[in-house]
Amino acid sequence: MLNELWLLNRRSDQGLGSSGGQIAVGFNEIVRRKLGNIASALNLVMPGSKFEEPRIANNVSLFAPGEYGGISMTKVMSEAHAISPGTFFRKHADISANVVVDGLTLASEDELGCVTVRAGYTAVFRGCTFERPSESTSHMVLVEAGARAIMLGCVFRGSGVTSLPMVSHTGAAADVQIAFCYNRTGNTLFTPGTATGTGNL
Repeated sequence: MLNELWLLNRRSDQGLGSSGGQIAVGFNEIVRRKLGNIASALNLVMPGSKFEEPRIANNVSLFAPGEYGGISMTKVMSEAHAISPGTFFRKHADISANVVVDGLTLASEDELGCVTVRAGYTAVFRGCTFERPSESTSHMVLVEAGARAIMLGCVFRGSGVTSLPMVSHTGAAADVQIAFCYNRTGNTLFTPGTATGTGNL
């Protein structure tokens, strides 16, 4: 159908047919509908669109590069993936389910920090970047007592000088695993005894 409309539109442009404007409008509508169907099938989230977890569990969302507000993940084993670098969340992220977060830049500028993992849940962060404003004196990640988190290959950057660790946790050290991450903040990544670190710079 798309090819037929394109061919008719081209013939019209060459003076071989009429109603080229109508054909062009129809062609554009079909392209928009097809792209919308593709985005929906891929669970692709575009900047400015609403983030949803339509299933009871196992939602997988792909975020296109751009600027987003906050994000709240509440469904069991949902996943949030950046499809390429440049996916920025400018408000706090709240995790109240067992989830995987992959490749996002969590750059909250509010007083709550970048992300909170709620008690009773586990979050895995892979290749994420946590960033705070230069005047910030708060933590970047809060893992509540009773929650668990794994951070693998993440970058912590920005922030002002603070006595608070970038990953704040008051539970058992085994509940927060931080491995092969890069701390560029100049502050403590975590307080000994509250997390387990491996190969961090």
